Amino acid sequence: MFDQLKAGFMNFKEKKAVDLPLNASVFEKILERQSIEGVEDLQVKIEEGFLILEGDTKVKKFGISKNVHFTLSLKPVHAEGRTLQFELKKMKPLDFSAVHKKIFHKPPVVTYDERMIQIDLNAFDKVKAIPIGNIKKFAIQDKQFIVSIGL
Repeated sequence: MFDQLKAGFMNFKEKKAVDLPLNASVFEKILERQSIEGVEDLQVKIEEGFLILEGDTKVKKFGISKNVHFTLSLKPVHAEGRTLQFELKKMKPLDFSAVHKKIFHKPPVVTYDERMIQIDLNAFDKVKAIPIGNIKKFAIQDKQFIVSIGL
């Protein structure tokens, strides 16, 4: 009987959450607000369980600057508080820690440390509108993130 009550309480507690859809354009706006130096034409897509960023940046090699088109694939791995944590799975054509840090380390909203990127969802107006609660769960469905925020 105790197990049934406990299961019922946990189910009730889990349902006390608000589902927020966050599409690629919302992530794109947040990253553009962070004014990433040296990155142009940034585009964000959500495909096959990944947050994909594409853009152009200048790379200097042997004193010559060259425009390079890059693609980053980020996989959501963890949520804590109101922060989503992503693992950098791959970057084309260059995969250098210095480039990653240049693009992603923009505290307090976006931080980067050893292939892990954290995005504070309080930067999103939809999330900020909910004054209390933390991320209970997240999923990618129909080319958008569904984030559940609750008590």
